[in-house]
Amino acid sequence: MEEIRNQIAQFKVNKIGIVSDDCSSTGKGVVFAPAQDITEEALNRIITVAGGLSMVALGVERASELGLRSMSFAGRNFPLNPNTDTHGYCVSVEAREGVATGISVRDRVCTVRILGEPKPDRKKLVSPGHIFPVTSKEGGVLMRTSVKEGALDIVKIAGFTDAAFFVELLDGEGNYLPLDQHRAVAQQNGFVHFFLSDLIRYRLATEKFVVKVAEATLPTYIGGEFKSFIYHSKLHEGEHLALVKGDITNGDPVLTRVQREHTLNDVFGRGPTSTRGVVHYALREIGEEGRGVFVYLRRPETGFLKEEVLLGRKGASSTPSTMLRQYGIGAQILHDLGVRKVELITSSSSKLIGINTFGIEIVKIRPLRASIGERR
Repeated sequence: MEEIRNQIAQFKVNKIGIVSDDCSSTGKGVVFAPAQDITEEALNRIITVAGGLSMVALGVERASELGLRSMSFAGRNFPLNPNTDTHGYCVSVEAREGVATGISVRDRVCTVRILGEPKPDRKKLVSPGHIFPVTSKEGGVLMRTSVKEGALDIVKIAGFTDAAFFVELLDGEGNYLPLDQHRAVAQQNGFVHFFLSDLIRYRLATEKFVVKVAEATLPTYIGGEFKSFIYHSKLHEGEHLALVKGDITNGDPVLTRVQREHTLNDVFGRGPTSTRGVVHYALREIGEEGRGVFVYLRRPETGFLKEEVLLGRKGASSTPSTMLRQYGIGAQILHDLGVRKVELITSSSSKLIGINTFGIEIVKIRPLRASIGERR
């Protein structure tokens, strides 16, 4: 955590960085800078090093105030390219005054600065132009794992306006530069290098996203009586459940299971290793222990039931970024309940590297058995 704090402090001074996507197989990277006071020298360096298209990531409210039009709905003369990620892309813009052709470094700086001004003014822009604005998803990297969201998050955290100029990092042949070469480019040019996974951890560790909204006693036939707590997520409209048994605030390790919702499996069960069996096993273990926590993370996004049905027995595998969010939200709930040390019920300790970042120490692992059935 100290490392990314130092990186952010360095970025405030250098004002040029590279953010790399180490959470997916794409390995994309972008070179970026705050839009509000970008210089001709900085923009020219970014374009020269990166080689991609000049774009500016904007907050949703800023994009609305500037009156930007989504590229997806700008015209219907041609069908949308199904192989292109058009999320948030807007029709290109140009500064209304102070530019010539719009393509020179000086002209592009003029347009980018207008997009990043502290007080957005749509009257200063015309369309089309040579700069492509892109709206970021509300919640940034915690809602969408993307380098453009990452660039904007870093710029905002560093204290600049919610506008980040960025260019995709390409190799000499115009392809995405491989992930393992990003750090070398950053070091050669004196840019600050960030990873999306570190940024996700940082935000989850420094910002609070859950609030307790209800509590009640809940009797169960598996583990006996639990105290239930409902937590509302500020990132979305979802609510999460924590079931608590016994005193969990005395500082001793607490038997804990954090589980993501899988509706079909959890309710109906499929086979001896269904997630329903895991739920029953965890509650039974906590009941016999007489002390512990079961955290059930709901899934507010639409479409996951369809995904579960289509995937059948394979189930949906979690990406590294999804796992980080799960750990972060689950850890925030545990922290709010007063838990600091856990004996974690889990099937794999290999996926838990870095969870201590969220202020929860895993003292011991209680492995799930290879085959978990349900007692009738």
